[in-house]
Amino acid sequence: MKNLDLELLRTFVAVADARSFAGAGVRIGRTQAAVSQQMQRLEALVGVPLFRREAATRYSPLARCNCSVMRANC
Repeated sequence: MKNLDLELLRTFVAVADARSFAGAGVRIGRTQAAVSQQMQRLEALVGVPLFRREAATRYSPLARCNCSVMRANC
């Protein structure tokens, strides 16, 4: 796996906390579109979807397992 950008992990944690890309954007000072692009980059790097995009953004099973690890490293 390529080196992960710390900003991608911080954005991931913000999405996990806010449970929406728009809410995460408000928290970290980015647009919803920028947050979405960052999560697409992170998903491409890890090779799996990290969120289920529904009315509310939800963790995928893999993301749920790894969120605490990512949070500890951000």
